[in-house]
Amino acid sequence: MTLNEGEVVALLARLAMLLDACADDLPCQGEAMDEFSAECLTVAGFPTYLNSDGNWATETGGRDQEFFTAVHLCDERMNTLLPPPTEITEEYLSDYYDFLVELKECVEAQRFFVEDPPSREAFIENPQWHPYEHVSLQTAEEYAALEEVCPQNFTPD
Repeated sequence: MTLNEGEVVALLARLAMLLDACADDLPCQGEAMDEFSAECLTVAGFPTYLNSDGNWATETGGRDQEFFTAVHLCDERMNTLLPPPTEITEEYLSDYYDFLVELKECVEAQRFFVEDPPSREAFIENPQWHPYEHVSLQTAEEYAALEEVCPQNFTPD
């Protein structure tokens, strides 16, 4: 699995164009990044498309380790063009905490064990807890199935 330099340049140029069109619209930026990821993974040999809910579906053909490497490489390349992050305020972290607690309930409904979250105050001080953190999934297909039911896309109000 390799991306040649021409493919990388073309993909990064497309992401830059998508992000420029979004300006400061965070949901739009998220959609642009998802579209870039799907295109990058497809070019890397893992046909990927976006579902109606904005999550990707990928066929790994049993090449799970190569797929995870491709995801990492595509993320690294995408991160070179991302705009500076939105200011992370206490209100933002509080909203994100609420989202993660709801996500925890969804993941548990799929019969996975998820450790309890820290208190809201502890999370705001050190936002290091995530419901997917200790979920043991064996394949990319299992991950995609869980992501389909319990998407991790957080959009602040």
